[in-house]
Amino acid sequence: WGIRRLTWFSKPLQHRLLRWKWVLMPFLLTRFAYNFPQAARKMFGNLIQAQLPPTLPRDPHFNPTYNPFEQRVCLCPDGDYYAALRSGKGTVETGVIETVTPNSIKLVSGKELHPDIIVTATGLKLRFAGGVAITVDGTPLNIADKFIWKGVMIEDIPNAAYVMGYVDASWTLGADATAQMVCRILKQMQKEGVKEIVPRRSEYEKEHMKEEPLLRLTSTYVKRAKDVTPKTGATGQWRPRSYYYKDIMMAWFGDIKTGTEWVRGV
Repeated sequence: WGIRRLTWFSKPLQHRLLRWKWVLMPFLLTRFAYNFPQAARKMFGNLIQAQLPPTLPRDPHFNPTYNPFEQRVCLCPDGDYYAALRSGKGTVETGVIETVTPNSIKLVSGKELHPDIIVTATGLKLRFAGGVAITVDGTPLNIADKFIWKGVMIEDIPNAAYVMGYVDASWTLGADATAQMVCRILKQMQKEGVKEIVPRRSEYEKEHMKEEPLLRLTSTYVKRAKDVTPKTGATGQWRPRSYYYKDIMMAWFGDIKTGTEWVRGV
């Protein structure tokens, strides 16, 4: 369903329809993967196999231990990555690194690789707000102890919005939902003469609400970051980000009072 079939619409409407198309298609793909992980794994495997040259097996090179979207999925527009493999210019090696020497990479299997360049793609360390120390009224605040309200604001920090995207869709869609929620809150604050808004958990929530990770990924770098990033909850206003359609409706029409303290005349 491309642009040619929309030529009878105005340009602005064409762009709007195409945008919603490309928001919807990844959403359907991720819902399919979450609800039918084995079927999604098989589908991804078949698509990859069709792109590989006969001399390159899919297992173990393209057969990860995790299911699609349990870790971030790398997409390859037009299959240029696989074209490089089919041309013979690119090769793939899969293994556990034993050590890196000045001239080679030695694998546990005993194989030794001699690359021209090494790109360090592991060892990523997440840091909230660049590691800045946060204080409220002179009191230091441990961000790892705090929860995210509606995926936007941080518990006990006044007037602070946190831009969070999606890990299973375009990151900027989540940023868009955040921006629209913040604009709505600012307008409501101005309308009511409110100078400060602070997310607060109730005593019941502090006692009974189960914690959820900030990012729905099993990647090692995400698990390591649990002590330096805020948390989400299993209920109410503290649930983690869901998907764009739900989050944008929440930004436009959802409750923005529950779970927050609105202060006038600060």
